[in-house]
Amino acid sequence: MNPFRRPLIAGNWKMNAGGQEACVLANAVAEKTRRADRVDVVVAPPFTAIAAVAHEIEETRGSIDVDEGFGVGVAAQNMHHLASGAFTGEISAPMLRDAGATWVILGHSERRQHFHETDHGVALKAKAALEAELRPIVCVGETLGEREGGETLAVIERQVRAFMAHFAESPGFGVVAYEPVWAIGTGKVASPEDAQIVHARIRELLAEVSEEVAEATRILYGGSVKGDNAVGLLEQVDIDGALVGGASLDADGFTKIVDAAQAVAEKLAEEEGAPPSRERAAVEEEARELEALDADAASDARDAGQLIAVDGPVDAPTSMSVPPTSNAATGIDPATDLDDAVDHRDV
Repeated sequence: MNPFRRPLIAGNWKMNAGGQEACVLANAVAEKTRRADRVDVVVAPPFTAIAAVAHEIEETRGSIDVDEGFGVGVAAQNMHHLASGAFTGEISAPMLRDAGATWVILGHSERRQHFHETDHGVALKAKAALEAELRPIVCVGETLGEREGGETLAVIERQVRAFMAHFAESPGFGVVAYEPVWAIGTGKVASPEDAQIVHARIRELLAEVSEEVAEATRILYGGSVKGDNAVGLLEQVDIDGALVGGASLDADGFTKIVDAAQAVAEKLAEEEGAPPSRERAAVEEEARELEALDADAASDARDAGQLIAVDGPVDAPTSMSVPPTSNAATGIDPATDLDDAVDHRDV
C-alpha cells in the first residue's frame, strides 16, 4: 500500500444475495465499515439489486460517493459497451448510472472463461464506462496452466495493454484488479511477494501511458482474500486494496478485510505525519475534554482549600440554645458538647 493512494476494498457478490437479502447485507456492510475512514469501500450486487442496495446505503450512510470516505460505493458486475440497441439481456452504462451504480467490474476471469470475453471486448467496455463516468475495475489474471508454464507476466502484459491507454484522460479514475484465476474461490492465495511482483509489473506498464497514471491508479489483489491474510498482502507497496469474492457475502468477514486495510493505512499515515483518522481524532478529542474537566475539578478543589485556609474554620453559632424540654426528649446531657447534640439530632 502507498500512503498517497487510498486503499479500496470491493466486494463482488457475483450471482448471490438478490432482493431483500441484498438490502440486509448492504445495510450490515454500511454499518460495520463506518469507522474505516481511510478506506474506500464498494459492493457489487447482482443487477436486480443495484437500485435497492444504493437506496439502502444512502439511508444508512447518507451517500454512495466514496471520494470523501463517508459513503459506500455501488458497482455493477458487467455491462455492454454500447449505450443502447437491440441486445437482448444486456445492460448499458447509462442504465447502471440510473440505477445507482457508480462503479463497474469488467473482464472478470469468470466472464472471460464462461462467456468468452476477449481483451478487445473488455477494452471497449472500459472505454464506455469511463465515458459514462462509471469507475471501471478492470480484471486481469493468469490461469494455473499459464502460471506453471511461466507465462504469468506475459499474459498480464497482454491484458493490460489492451485497455491501459483509456486510463490516460482521467488518471486515478480507473482501477486494475489482479486476480490469478487459480486462486479464485479455491482457498489458494498468491504469496504477498509473488503478488507484488505482478502488481509492480502492472504499474510499470501504466507508466508507459504516463507517470501520473501509474502513480494514481489503484491496483487491487483478488483471489481468496480473507481477514487473516489481508494485512500481508496490503503491506506490499504496489497492492492498493482487494477485490473480494466469497468473503464479501459475510458482513463480518468482509469488515475484517476493511479493518485490515484501515490498520495498514493508519500505520502509513503515522509514518508520513498525516492527521489522524476521524475515529482516532474523535477519541483523542474526547480524551482532551476529559483531561480538561479533570484539570478544572482539581483547580476548583485547590481554590476551595485556599479559601478555608484564609478564612479559618467556621465556628458553631454561640447564640444557639437548646429548649429546656429537649433534654428529656433526646436524652442529651446539658453538659454535652453542642456539636454532639447537633450530630445526634441529625441521626
